[in-house]
Amino acid sequence: AVFITTLFAFEVLGFFGAGNLSTVMLLEEQRIYIPFNMQPLRVNLGTTTSPTGAALIIELKEINSQLGGTTGMFLAANRPQIADGGITGSSLTFDIGTLYSGSYLGVQIDQVGSTVAGSNLTVTLISRTS
Repeated sequence: AVFITTLFAFEVLGFFGAGNLSTVMLLEEQRIYIPFNMQPLRVNLGTTTSPTGAALIIELKEINSQLGGTTGMFLAANRPQIADGGITGSSLTFDIGTLYSGSYLGVQIDQVGSTVAGSNLTVTLISRTS
């Protein structure tokens, strides 16, 4: 499931991945259309079951054929994650400054817990028009 809403000049975009998480889940196929340029400010993650044995790590992807395809929003070291044993995580560090009008936004799961993968992932991106 995906959602987008406006709150006090901020845009809130969200993704939900139900069930046990895996790196082959196709959350990036659930895409949100970006209707105007936006500056990403914060991404929050939450699960109902903690990943254990390793952190849960995601990547947000901007998909825009006019800009050359798919671009990740984070360098590897800055990808949002939920620490081993945690249920929430966040990131304020983005390696791209603008999501462009006409793009789509998707989520890719890059790593799950090695003992328990984690379950029911919610990803929330807070941004503002730029």
